[in-house]
Amino acid sequence: MRDRTQVSAFDVAPFSIAVGLISLLIVFVISWTTGSDFGYLTRDPAQQFKAPSYAGFLSNMGVLFWMASATVSAFGFALLSGSPHAMASRRLLLALTFLSTAFCLDDFFLLHERLPIGEKYFYGGYALFLVGTVVLYRRHLGRLASIHLVIAGLFFVTSIGIDFFQKSIQVYLGQYRILFEDGAKFLGAVFWLNFSWAVTTQQILSLWPNISELPEGRPNSDGVAAGE
Repeated sequence: MRDRTQVSAFDVAPFSIAVGLISLLIVFVISWTTGSDFGYLTRDPAQQFKAPSYAGFLSNMGVLFWMASATVSAFGFALLSGSPHAMASRRLLLALTFLSTAFCLDDFFLLHERLPIGEKYFYGGYALFLVGTVVLYRRHLGRLASIHLVIAGLFFVTSIGIDFFQKSIQVYLGQYRILFEDGAKFLGAVFWLNFSWAVTTQQILSLWPNISELPEGRPNSDGVAAGE
């Protein structure tokens, strides 16, 4: 039986090293295929384009919230690994990790605007995946998590609605239209983090007796054998 009270860095090392090397490879490939300088791909955009440090502040904060959401659910997924009682919980957390990562990459690289798929298909795909996950694992969603999810969804729908009808709304709101659109999306990311946190902690706490028990005679992180 594996000691669940200790987290080994070697569990994460292969993945993190692979992501780091792949990122450097992508930089090389893009530079080679586009003729761009390496600095164009490695330096901060604000430094390159002489923009103020606060440029894109809310967008950057939103990306941080997406990353935090993905990290929380991924940690829960890893913590529950190996437990025979946690299969459904792990699948739920894996789905949330995938969604949060997709939202993060989309928001960071503006994939829904740059790829020739179309925004409607992006949003439709996200909605279908999320609805399917909620329906499939609805019994694992507590009341608090559900409330945060509904609030996050309302903010996302508001942001998307303003984006789709931006010309009409611009007439009434003027420059404040973009503040309402991006502000609603940002608050959606905030409540999505709350949702991810609530779901993850609920899964861990409900299964904790099954994942924290040490085998008899196996030392814990303090060097004390179980049962002593």
